[in-house]
Amino acid sequence: MGFGRRDGFFQPYTVQNRLTASFAPVLPFSDMENPTPYTRGLSVEDFASLDEADDELLELVRGRVVREPRPAARHGLVCATITSMLVRYAEQTGAGRVLGNDTGFVLARDPATVRGPDVAYLSLERCGQIDKWSAWIEGPPDLAVEVLSLGNRRAQIDEKVADYQRAGTRVVWLIDPESQCIVVYERGACRTLTLADHLTSERWLPGFSVRVADVFK
Repeated sequence: MGFGRRDGFFQPYTVQNRLTASFAPVLPFSDMENPTPYTRGLSVEDFASLDEADDELLELVRGRVVREPRPAARHGLVCATITSMLVRYAEQTGAGRVLGNDTGFVLARDPATVRGPDVAYLSLERCGQIDKWSAWIEGPPDLAVEVLSLGNRRAQIDEKVADYQRAGTRVVWLIDPESQCIVVYERGACRTLTLADHLTSERWLPGFSVRVADVFK
């Protein structure tokens, strides 16, 4: 995940920044703070027909196309690590499938919203929705993983998490490589994990447990 301007005007969002504020569950926002649209009012089908630029990723947020700059190397390393952990769990349990590379999920149709988490997990009963010939998956992932990048803004991050929650995503992991923390959003609440903790989700990923420190190796 790599939102935001890099000109220094906006305060880069990190978990550490957020720990200094009241740390409450994310609530829906009415709109993004100064989004960067290409146009307005697109449908999911309109969005599917657009071409991505070589240096950016695109998401559709309430009918508006928003740009994401390509993330840096550290972001990619953390994504690869958490992906391998989840793939190992999925193969051992046969409980679901892992999707990476910003796979598109249609979170809403009116207004249209398509988000691409850095890593996603679908439980076995929902794996039938994976159609290799369709553009994106209809509906939310069971688990959405977002890795912060430099330039992320708090309003954009909160809005993205809120979109997942509104659509029915069961768990969201927000991973910050800079402060080496993971914020877990689950059951309408959130908790912050540090290097000494274990990352778990016993209700939705029974038996999954990894050290937070291992995510940032």
